[in-house]
Amino acid sequence: MEKGDTYDDSCFEKSHLAFKAFHNEVFATLFKNCGSTSAFFLDGPSASTTTSLLAKGFPAKSLFTANIFPDTINQLSVLLPDENVILGRAEEVLPALTSHTPFSSFYFDGCGGDENQLISMIAPVFTNKMNPQVAVGFTLTRATPSGRSLGDREVSVLSSLSKFARMRGLRMDRVEDDPEAFGLDPTTATAWRKEDAGVVTNWVVCSLKNGGSADNNNTLCAVDSHLHLGSGEGGTPEDYKKLAVRNNINKALVIQSIIHRADHSFISKAIRESPTLFKGIALYDPAHPGSFEDIKRLVTEEKFVGVRFNPYLFDGKDTTMATSSEARKVYEWCGENNVVVGIMCFNGLVEQIGDIVNLLESFPATTVAIDHFGFCTTAPDDDEAFQKLLLLEKYPQLYVKVSATFRISKGGGINELYEKRFKPLLDSFGFYRLFWGSDFPFVNEEHGGLDGEKETIMKLCKKAKLTPTQQQMIVHQNALRVYDV
Repeated sequence: MEKGDTYDDSCFEKSHLAFKAFHNEVFATLFKNCGSTSAFFLDGPSASTTTSLLAKGFPAKSLFTANIFPDTINQLSVLLPDENVILGRAEEVLPALTSHTPFSSFYFDGCGGDENQLISMIAPVFTNKMNPQVAVGFTLTRATPSGRSLGDREVSVLSSLSKFARMRGLRMDRVEDDPEAFGLDPTTATAWRKEDAGVVTNWVVCSLKNGGSADNNNTLCAVDSHLHLGSGEGGTPEDYKKLAVRNNINKALVIQSIIHRADHSFISKAIRESPTLFKGIALYDPAHPGSFEDIKRLVTEEKFVGVRFNPYLFDGKDTTMATSSEARKVYEWCGENNVVVGIMCFNGLVEQIGDIVNLLESFPATTVAIDHFGFCTTAPDDDEAFQKLLLLEKYPQLYVKVSATFRISKGGGINELYEKRFKPLLDSFGFYRLFWGSDFPFVNEEHGGLDGEKETIMKLCKKAKLTPTQQQMIVHQNALRVYDV
């Protein structure tokens, strides 16, 4: 440690530099084919992996690295945002990173040869918020204080990777067994090199075993991120359960309706009776003196996973979402307790955008979900509001529900909805920051009901030529990760 980072690739033979360049090429290809969300890797003062990925066109904001040497951190920070270059060991920094950043690729360098340290680095990859498909690479060297052979240590790491994958319901495939199946060109595939000069590098891809077929809307597993239950709205739990079975919905986020205001007893009962399917999202009611305490109880005792902010429950003159002292406390508390804040802009985004930005910038630890495309319909009058929604992409804690498409489409059909709203959101936020919701029971009044709403989101995904894994993220995995259900 006193000598600083002693890694110096100028000492390597040309063959070993070519070996490292080969695996940087593999890393870039797997990163692209696994979704290009974010990548975490270990790098040294030469920044060879960083520069290789940047040269491939990956944005700097999607690349994260860690190092225990401050001088190396300073050098890497020239190329990447400061917040993406972290002082510390991988096993120390990854648990916090993977809790809020969707990674699709990882590379770990076990240059000390200790397989147990390498396994401890890899373990935080496999959380309940991980992507449905991830690439993991690791390097081991012959040098080791344990005396175990390189082959035995390699097998130990691969066995742990396989175990971690199985625990998350994932299948693990070794890339070297069929490189072309993972997007590597035939030249790279035939030139595959796993070992050079006492160094071995392995790559695996872990992916969903049973994500459902992307060609069958009913078999694609789904999380419905937006529905309401209550006799006043005509949507009973029993009605919804039948639709959930038919559409393979395994989690449903029930949002407290404005009809019931601070009385959460109806959805609480539904959750108690079907705790595996239903998860609760409470309503913050500024007119109810005990609303904040109710929310704390619902989250801590009844395991609610979100809180809805309805801007129209504030008087709009003296107090708003961002100027109410209690609302700000609720919002901040949600961030401290891993509770998602949902914001409904029923009468338009423009008049609420100032408050939303204020809260996003004041409390960046709080995750936010904007309902129903921001209520930006395909009508020309909503184009200005939609452009403001797209500008919110710069806040990484903000997600958008591509839900209730029947509210957004104004006569132009699926093509207009895709071109004017879905595609721009996808281009700006990426498929890892969007998730689907039905808006049951209101969707029942529309052609096709909930079945039709799921079919619409699948048509939009297919028009965008998303891979089955990317479709699965929008329809299932993103909400599962963000709401931690």
